[in-house]
Amino acid sequence: MQDRKSRPRGRLLVVAAVLSLALSACASADSNSQSQSSEPVDGGVFRLATVAEPAGLDPALVFDGDSYRINAQIYETLVTLAPGTTSEVVPALATSYTPNEDATEWTFQLREGVTFHDGTPFDAAAVKFNFDRWKNFPEALQSRAELYGTVFGGFGDAGILESVDVVDERTVGLRLSAPRPDLPITLTLPVFSIASPAALQEYGADEVDAASSEFANEHPVGTGPFVFDSWTHGDRVELVRNEDYWDEPAHLDRIVFKAISDAAARLNAVQAGDVDGADMINPRDVEAVTANSSLQLALRGSCNSGFVAFKSDQEPFDDPRVRQAVSHAINKEAIVDRFFGETGEPAWLLMPESIPFHDDSLENPEYDPDLARELLAEAGEPNPVVDFWYPTDVTRPWLPDSQGIFQAIAADLEAVGFQVTPRSATWTAYLQDSKTPAYGLFLLGWSCDYGAADNFYGGAFGYIDSAPNPRYQYTSDEFVAALETAQVAPEDQREAAWAQVQRIVYDDLPVVPFVHGSSSLAFSTRVHGYEPNPVLVEHLDDVWLSD
Repeated sequence: MQDRKSRPRGRLLVVAAVLSLALSACASADSNSQSQSSEPVDGGVFRLATVAEPAGLDPALVFDGDSYRINAQIYETLVTLAPGTTSEVVPALATSYTPNEDATEWTFQLREGVTFHDGTPFDAAAVKFNFDRWKNFPEALQSRAELYGTVFGGFGDAGILESVDVVDERTVGLRLSAPRPDLPITLTLPVFSIASPAALQEYGADEVDAASSEFANEHPVGTGPFVFDSWTHGDRVELVRNEDYWDEPAHLDRIVFKAISDAAARLNAVQAGDVDGADMINPRDVEAVTANSSLQLALRGSCNSGFVAFKSDQEPFDDPRVRQAVSHAINKEAIVDRFFGETGEPAWLLMPESIPFHDDSLENPEYDPDLARELLAEAGEPNPVVDFWYPTDVTRPWLPDSQGIFQAIAADLEAVGFQVTPRSATWTAYLQDSKTPAYGLFLLGWSCDYGAADNFYGGAFGYIDSAPNPRYQYTSDEFVAALETAQVAPEDQREAAWAQVQRIVYDDLPVVPFVHGSSSLAFSTRVHGYEPNPVLVEHLDDVWLSD
């Protein structure tokens, strides 16, 4: 595993024959190129308009993209993804790792000379404290830490993490009760960011609700290139450069994350110069950005899916024929054409074709309203009465227009006999409440945390503490067995193993995927070094501003 300090930093890419924004290969060929500059400039305030303010600044207890991006500047993980990639693991706070033969014991060598923002040391004891904290979260916080539960199969003794051992000051060992050969890439998840043990304890991180803890709101402390400065709720989060960063200090003096929920308002803000960049540009506005010589466009690739989800244990969706009827009722092509244009494509599997082991033999179920009506009649539910939920204040690669997409899908369902009652909630409440029985039918999606089949299928439907994910209540012994087999399959058996996982979910339909979308950002041409990533974790220490 290559040491981060020995690799060229993204800021050096500005002299290459690519957009000086260091865009990935998925960037639009027509994007406006900015003037080239041979040397980055230090200083300045970078203002980025985001879709929403973070759900919280305790990375272990959030899993939304707006929280991820901010937390990725404050905190670091043991290992991370190389800039612009979804699956290349590179060092961060650990310089190397070694598994035993069956991947049940992992030894990590930790970086020297690293301190937390509060001046306390980063060492093996700090790593152990964080892992022990996650493993032993009180029950009230476990639903917010579901990605830990998914990776390790549960909390406490119900999970596969047996112990975290301090070998010496710079060496820590993880002992598992079952093999986890993909452990390094799972530890790139932002939820595994290492926080200051002193700050976690002093500011009561686990003593109150995660959304209102003093640690998560006022005193988030990590080791990253930027230090938390302030959070004006409902408006902005501000960070300042970490002058004592273990690697090269960031170029920017300050970053301001300005929450603007309306896509048109975000674009107006960057056009007017009120901000330097705007996230989640509406697909219908991409042409306007590329036509504006004062702006540049950055496109992320697709590593996501948008879907209609069910509680598979609730009537009428406990009958697979009703779920199949939903699948045949939705006109995916029309939705993609209307709301995504060239930035989306119809989906029928949970993961896009770019992910390894995607099963190309599985075909898109035909749009067939007549068949949908027949299936409902066979199920004895010709006119099911359903509450259908959607989030009101969020933009995602798979949901650029939440209300519009909801209305289009609701109309498709009503056309085959469903009697739909619209229900909505704000995004932060939606994420939690969608785990409750009230959400029998709802819009949701999955943006990958890393580009692997397990992140999609294990992340969404993996059991936690031997129970199905409460968001979907998808119960299938066949799926669990296939997932466990695929997770530890030898290299020459992985394709077949993951094909079996995909086929089971394809047949059972715990969700109906309808789109794989990509998202875009618009920047002033004075912005350099921003490298977009489909996983939405984008490090800003290489960003700089020209005059």
